[in-house]
Amino acid sequence: MKLSQKDMNLHKRLCLLSALSFAVLYALYCFVISPLYAAVASDVALGDTILTDLMYYLGRIAELLAISVSYGAMIYGIYRLSLSKVKALPLIFLVATLLKYSANMAVSWIMSGGASAEWIWDIINVFFYTFLEAIQLCVVLLVVNSVIKKQKQVDTVLAGTGKESVAYPFRSIYDKQNCLMKSALLAAVIVLISKIFGQVVSDLYYILASGLPEQMNTVILMLVAYVSNLIFCLVCYIATIFTIMKTAEKDIM
Repeated sequence: MKLSQKDMNLHKRLCLLSALSFAVLYALYCFVISPLYAAVASDVALGDTILTDLMYYLGRIAELLAISVSYGAMIYGIYRLSLSKVKALPLIFLVATLLKYSANMAVSWIMSGGASAEWIWDIINVFFYTFLEAIQLCVVLLVVNSVIKKQKQVDTVLAGTGKESVAYPFRSIYDKQNCLMKSALLAAVIVLISKIFGQVVSDLYYILASGLPEQMNTVILMLVAYVSNLIFCLVCYIATIFTIMKTAEKDIM
C-alpha cells in the first residue's frame, strides 16, 4: 500500500531525526570524548583521577542517547506506518554503527601514530561489534513489532464496540497497556541485558587473566559498573519516550 503524503513526510522526518542524532552524538563520542578519554587515561597525573571515569561515562551516555533516539523513531514509525514501511531506519542504524566503530579505530590509529601491528584484528573487531549491535537491533525490532501488532489487533476488536485505546498523549511515566511505552521499556531492557552481558564477559576475562580481585576498590568498581547499567537503562527509556513524544506532537499537528 502506497504511503500518503503525510506518511511520507513523517517517514522523512524520522529518517532525518535518526541520521542527525547519530551524526551529532557519534561525532561527539568518536572525535571528542574518546580521544580525551584516551589522553586522560594514559596521563600519569590524571589517569587515576575521577576525570577518567567522567570521560568514560560521558562517552557511554552520548552513545546511548543516539541509540535511544533511533529506537524512539523506529517505535513510532512501526506504530504509525508498519515495520515494512520504515526499513530505512534500521539501515541508518547499521550504517551509523559501522561508521562509529570505524571512526573509533581510525582515531585510535591516529593517536598511536599509525595502525597497530595487529591491524587486521582491529578491522575484524569493527565488523564483530557491528554484528553484535545488529543482533540487538533485530531483537528490539521483533519485540516492538510483536507488541504493536498485538495492540492493533486489540484496537480492531475495540473498534467494533465503539471503543478505542489511546496510545498518545501519554498520561503517566509508564502504562503497561500503552504499546508505545511498553515498546520503549522493552527496548531499554534489551539494551540493559546486552550491556550486562558485555560486563560479565569483561569481568570473567579479567578474573581469568588476573585472578579474583583482592582489593575492595576493584570489587566496588565492578559493582558500580553493574549499577550504572541500570541507570543507563532508565536514561534509555526516558530518551526513547521523549523522542516518541516529540515525534508524535509534530505528527498530530
